[in-house]
Amino acid sequence: MTTVFIDRGTVQDLDDIKNFPMADADLLVVGFPKSGTSWLQVMITNLWDDWNTCGELHKVPSLHGRNAFDGRYYGYADCLALESPRLMKTHLPLELMPNAWPEHGKVVHITRNPKDVCISLFHELRHMKRTDPHAEVQIDEFGTHFERFLAGEVPWGPYPHNVLGWHELDHPNLLKITYEEARYNTADVLERIVQFVGRPVAAGRIAEVVRSTEFSAMKASGVRNQINHPDMREDTATPFMRKGVVGDWKEVFTVEQNERFEQTIVAPLHAAGLDLVYE
Repeated sequence: MTTVFIDRGTVQDLDDIKNFPMADADLLVVGFPKSGTSWLQVMITNLWDDWNTCGELHKVPSLHGRNAFDGRYYGYADCLALESPRLMKTHLPLELMPNAWPEHGKVVHITRNPKDVCISLFHELRHMKRTDPHAEVQIDEFGTHFERFLAGEVPWGPYPHNVLGWHELDHPNLLKITYEEARYNTADVLERIVQFVGRPVAAGRIAEVVRSTEFSAMKASGVRNQINHPDMREDTATPFMRKGVVGDWKEVFTVEQNERFEQTIVAPLHAAGLDLVYE
């Protein structure tokens, strides 16, 4: 059995998560860290007006997270306190999901090119020590991060184990999308989500959401404030919303690193038939 790397300082007790009372109208946005979950949750938040989320800015609470950061982070306790229909997010692998799912509630799962995930997660973790004193994983050098990513020693790793569990599940309460298709065909992906959730949206709403949640528009507008905790890092050298591009890894990986990444991370995904963008 694969051991999942969990940052115990920031994660709610796993038994609590297992016993979480998912309701039929609840929706969870799920994906490995830095796969596009924050962007996706903002889009879904704005598709409908009646989600139960947190605060006036409608921030989406993290099912796996401990409530911390001086009240600036919404976690498990907030998920529990909200009434259904709740919109929540998590980075959980399949085996750690609440027992009530998939019979109750729905999941939209997003995957992303793992090479881009690796780069984006590095910039996330290198600022953790400034923003979250409880975080156990604090990385300053990319070479160190790269080795830990390959070894599965990053939050919710190993990457192949996390994403393949979801890839191999087929259930009517699970919708799978990729970051790349959402970036290139946002309206089509939102149409699929609307059909999956099973509730109509107001006329013109999808086009409005596409405009307001385009990456550069989000960085410049108040919509980005709906993300759970970006304000905790905006005073650092790297903001929470950094680039959001496809293929950023090409500017960072060496030839040798790319070869090792292909062998350790990409090969098992290919072998399982997981069709992601690797180039």
